[in-house]
Amino acid sequence: MGGLETVAANRFEGQHEYLRTRRTIIEADDSLREREMHKRAAMSEAISRGFLTRGFDELTSMLAAQLCVSVFNITLSCWLDQDSERPQPLSELVQETLRVLQSITQAGTHSGSVQQSSKYKTQHLIESGHRV
Repeated sequence: MGGLETVAANRFEGQHEYLRTRRTIIEADDSLREREMHKRAAMSEAISRGFLTRGFDELTSMLAAQLCVSVFNITLSCWLDQDSERPQPLSELVQETLRVLQSITQAGTHSGSVQQSSKYKTQHLIESGHRV
């Protein structure tokens, strides 16, 4: 299990309803939305520093950190949009989102089209507005 899946399983599973309520409150308040943006930026900076410490160059570190934060926030938003009685495990959605990202990046280097996931479509990501 990778880092994002571990965070999803250990930190967020079992808190679906609480996090849905939290998201609704944050969306209704400009200062809370701004606070969330700052938290995301701080998380990205911390992840980037971790990659730098492990010997990655600055560009790779920044790009990987931004991708990690984006993947997680998009996945969390999709998870929170699910039926609250039986949501798909968040760790599974992380894996699915990573597969979609991989297919998008491979589509740029290989011929063929990007296949959409059967569980949530690219359109859903756009419609959800990546909110958390």
